[in-house]
Amino acid sequence: MDKTPYVYEVLIQTTAPKLWEALTRGEFTRQYWAGQYFETDWKVGSELNHRMADGGIVIQGKILVCDPPKTLSYSFDPAQAGTGRPPTQVTFRLMERKNSVLLTVIHEGFEPGSPDFRGAAQAWVAILSGLKTLLETGKPLLLDWAEVHSDK
Repeated sequence: MDKTPYVYEVLIQTTAPKLWEALTRGEFTRQYWAGQYFETDWKVGSELNHRMADGGIVIQGKILVCDPPKTLSYSFDPAQAGTGRPPTQVTFRLMERKNSVLLTVIHEGFEPGSPDFRGAAQAWVAILSGLKTLLETGKPLLLDWAEVHSDK
């Protein structure tokens, strides 16, 4: 059976270079990703550490594609951080429009019926809503991250 992809699209009133910066610079990601950030040089083949606000590594991976400001892709391997879950892949595609950027996020490689798929879907909605709010208003979206992964 095929692996299940998660796809999310959102229009953000910004420019592709500003969105790219928000996706790749820690001072931005910390504001919309619950204090989390990436540690990498963003070069193809380089290692990527996805760090929690306290500095602990939650996900590791490798940069697969880095074509600013159009496409960014990396492997997403929670097993390397000790979770035992299989790796997946995240791809961001940016398409500049007249007054906005269409951001498409594809997170693929989930086993059919995987609880990780549901968790990723819940997280991406919160993360990308926070990203959109930050870029459009200049202020972070204040989320209760415990609610992000709740069924209520």
